Amino acid sequence: MCCNKALSRPFSRKLSTKSMNITTFEYPYKHIVVDGIIPSEMSYRIYDHCSEIEESTIDYTRDGEPDNSVEMSKNSIDQQPLLLETVTYIADKIDTVSRLFTGIYDEAYGKWTIEANEVNRNHGNFLTPHTDDPVEMLSKGYNPPLLRCLLYVACPKTNYSHYGTKIYVDGDRSSYVKEVEFVASRLLIFECSDKSWHGTDFIHGLPHRRMFINGLYQKTALGYGEEGIKRYWKRKNEDGS
Repeated sequence: MCCNKALSRPFSRKLSTKSMNITTFEYPYKHIVVDGIIPSEMSYRIYDHCSEIEESTIDYTRDGEPDNSVEMSKNSIDQQPLLLETVTYIADKIDTVSRLFTGIYDEAYGKWTIEANEVNRNHGNFLTPHTDDPVEMLSKGYNPPLLRCLLYVACPKTNYSHYGTKIYVDGDRSSYVKEVEFVASRLLIFECSDKSWHGTDFIHGLPHRRMFINGLYQKTALGYGEEGIKRYWKRKNEDGS
């Protein structure tokens, strides 16, 4: 373990953006990078707790096929990577930041779900640029997210070269714009659209585990129902917004 000194330290549940460093970018699509989204000691605690789940115990398949990354809860030792109080705290913090996406955030009918994920180090060394396009996802039968976020679970003593999320203009890897570097307590959040091209390219391999918290902000059936969700995305696509 790299950070076990933090395990006994309490953390505050008070929500505030004062300790966060928030930077908003509009190119090539709107995305926000937040440092300090959670306290350092909590980040260390999450890293240590997730690291207790050995890679050999995780089922890295989906629908019977090897996948690039999976939920860490799919392990044979029946251990949850995130404690309930941790999930609640992080979801509240992410929800606070997502209010900066005016016109998308909907307090009444939107909801964040978060999972701890890990990259399969034995299956490829990059994730090709993709968008999480809501219209495409809807056509496959999914309730598409309006917003997507990744919170990096990292050890501050480790240099994670080329472990971050890479931003692109389109689906060609030559359209690379920048990398949101993989450091502890850093959050990347963006609007899902046909322009939100992103991926990974581990050009130095994966000598260290790559764990992260994956978040999806979706319209809930409570507010829209299945048909309502489809109508929402149909209108959004027709409006080109």
